Amino acid sequence: MVRVSGGTDYTRLQLIARADTDYEAMIHLLSATNYLSRNAAYIQGIKVYWIARESNPTHDFDEDTGKPEAWGYMRLEHLEA
Repeated sequence: MVRVSGGTDYTRLQLIARADTDYEAMIHLLSATNYLSRNAAYIQGIKVYWIARESNPTHDFDEDTGKPEAWGYMRLEHLEA
């Protein structure tokens, strides 16, 4: 899951990945982070200047689903088109 999580003069994205094991959740999170880093220039509707990981990936446990999760933040610098 990727959702907007605030930011002033930029957009902070929160990425959350859930899986059956903690290492699978971390793999999914890192894959999504790398995918966004590689393809940020192709996001439609905005002109992306820069995207970077803003925090280290963190392991956690989702109480609602009972599954391990990993989460982290990315900083997206852009202009709206």
